[in-house]
Amino acid sequence: MADNFALPADEDSSFPAGLVAFGDDGTGAPFCIATSEDQQIYWWSPIDTQVQMLADNLDSFVVRWLTGAITT
Repeated sequence: MADNFALPADEDSSFPAGLVAFGDDGTGAPFCIATSEDQQIYWWSPIDTQVQMLADNLDSFVVRWLTGAITT
């Protein structure tokens, strides 16, 4: 994984820097975790390139996702 961070950013890529995708919402829009220390969870729309914060951390995301509190 460290090698991935060492690679130069693709200037044509619209994927937000500082995020790592770990799954998706079933439509192809990925859930992402921030590489920063706070590790907030985001949803990224590849169609309109918008980012939406979903949870403060992975534990909170899992609870909210399983209880239906998160909808995308």
